[in-house]
Amino acid sequence: MLPAGQHTLSYEVIDQYGHRVSNSVQVTVVESPTIDVRLEADALSVVAPQPLPGAAPLTLTQGVTNTLRLQIAHVVQPGSAELALYVQPPGGQETLVISREVALQPAQRYVLDVPYNPPVNGSYTFRAVINSVNPPDTNTDNNRRTWTAVTIQPPTIGISLAESTTMTASVGFSFTLPVTITNTGDRPLLVTNIAFGGADAARFAISQDRCWGTAIATGASCTIDVRFRPLTTGPVSTVLQITSTDPLHPLSERTIHGIGIEPRRIYLPLIQRRLEW
Repeated sequence: MLPAGQHTLSYEVIDQYGHRVSNSVQVTVVESPTIDVRLEADALSVVAPQPLPGAAPLTLTQGVTNTLRLQIAHVVQPGSAELALYVQPPGGQETLVISREVALQPAQRYVLDVPYNPPVNGSYTFRAVINSVNPPDTNTDNNRRTWTAVTIQPPTIGISLAESTTMTASVGFSFTLPVTITNTGDRPLLVTNIAFGGADAARFAISQDRCWGTAIATGASCTIDVRFRPLTTGPVSTVLQITSTDPLHPLSERTIHGIGIEPRRIYLPLIQRRLEW
């Protein structure tokens, strides 16, 4: 960008045959006495902690820290301004989220990222205001704007197993326990890994897996079958580890105890029958 005053612009063109043509022009740049700082309709957006397919630009994920991204655009000449962002939560009073003095450069956007964790579920009203513009703003009508954002529940995993579960099986035989995984959130849940941990993990296995790699819709569920096969009598234990896209519980763990017992023996009496010919 050229400063105010007289300037000579020279240019040169060379064609494919090597012919050279040059010229120059005189230009006069005048200093604009105005500045126009704007809040556009899309100036506020929410950067989700995890990408949520299909979510609107102004969707807040409850229970986690979201990033409010606010932009100032269309500056004619260098200047400064004060940018303030307010929020009114559901049923509450409007409060200041952030206020900041910003330096503005011509034809550049200023981006302000603000962390925000919505405390309750519902509809939020955000209001942005540009104050103290220097030099004075010639169009203050676009220095205020209001947006409405709604909260959603992130993918939320539910597991039918208690924190600690006991399985009993005879040595040499196996016992299978079905485990149900449910999504109680507002966005699809993806189970990314299922594993067992601990020294006795080899005594346990997933015999049927209907969950891994499948997008579980809101309110839907799937099942896995946990199999315990003891080699000796006595107690063993493992930790069932389920990894998912639940941002609050990316790793869910359940302790499973296994008890191996002696197989039951059934004795049938020998019935002797006299055979007559």
